[in-house]
Amino acid sequence: MELETDRRRQARVLCVELAAYSGRRRGQVSTPVCVGKTLDLSESGVRLQVSTEVEEGDLVELDIAVGEELILATARVIHVELIEGGLQEVGAEFTDFFQQGEALLRQHLQDHSNGELPTETPISAP
Repeated sequence: MELETDRRRQARVLCVELAAYSGRRRGQVSTPVCVGKTLDLSESGVRLQVSTEVEEGDLVELDIAVGEELILATARVIHVELIEGGLQEVGAEFTDFFQQGEALLRQHLQDHSNGELPTETPISAP
């Protein structure tokens, strides 16, 4: 995996991990449980590729697979970009972690900060 830095507070690690997500808008479920993938992770947020519409400001509940464990977190959608194939690229900032999610994320970032870039595996739009 490759470490990437820019204007963000935290360094990002480029990594592709399976992620399940569901969205809430104004306190109501707006997106049922769907599957996407991470494009990069940092201690403060995640960039995802998803096939179901989410909007800026939505809260998403995330289950991110790292090995045989799950990072369980809630994040607020900061930006959304429509990309080819009807997919969206979503940037979200973590707002809360559950169980050992934050510690697992830190360990995963540390373990992968000097690895190789993953092979791209696109997800299909519904």
